[in-house]
Amino acid sequence: MRRASEPTWAKSNWQSYTVRLDAPLSQRQVMQRMLDEGVSTRRGVMNVHREPAYPPGTWRQAGALTQSEQAQDTAIVLPLYHQMTTDEQDRVVAALRRAVSR
Repeated sequence: MRRASEPTWAKSNWQSYTVRLDAPLSQRQVMQRMLDEGVSTRRGVMNVHREPAYPPGTWRQAGALTQSEQAQDTAIVLPLYHQMTTDEQDRVVAALRRAVSR
C-alpha cells in the first residue's frame, strides 16, 4: 500500500479514503474479513457498463474500459468521517492489515 499524498499547494478534505488491492487479493474477501472485525467498507468504484440499471445500448464507450474495470475490482473505500478518532483510524488500519495478510 502507498500512503496518500497531496501537493504542498493543495489541502484535501479527505471525504473518502480509497485503497487499491494488489493481485491476488480478492476485494470481496478483504471486505468480508474487515466486516467480520466490525469495520464496514464499500467498493471504491462503480462502472456504469457493469450495472444492471444501464443495459447495453444505453451508454457508449470510446474503447476498452480495462482500467476502470480493474479499479472496480480492486478498490475499497475505508471508513472516514469528521469525528473519527486516532484510535478508530488505527483500528481500521489494523483490520486492513490483518485482512490483506491472511
